[in-house]
Amino acid sequence: MVIWKLTPVSIGDPRWLASSHRAAVFVRAHDEESARSAAQEQFGVAARFPAGTRIVGSPWRRPDLVHAMIVERSRHSTDGPLEVLEPSFNTDLVGQLPPKPPKR
Repeated sequence: MVIWKLTPVSIGDPRWLASSHRAAVFVRAHDEESARSAAQEQFGVAARFPAGTRIVGSPWRRPDLVHAMIVERSRHSTDGPLEVLEPSFNTDLVGQLPPKPPKR
């Protein structure tokens, strides 16, 4: 597997109403199509679009709305199952919090 970075573009497009996340995503996958599908499965939501709006396809699966690239150097392992790695509720965020001030 490889690590894919999916980067949204044109987030003002109404098709993004069908996603709960509109920022970069890192996915471990064999290929681009699998990475896009995993992102759509993770972040896709039902959306009501204004009457007369024609929506074709989900945003994560559309190359005109999401650029995909292989990440050559990643902090994530390429070993493991197909998985959305970031953002993730399973990620330990403690190391990302600012340090607490010392007690007086």
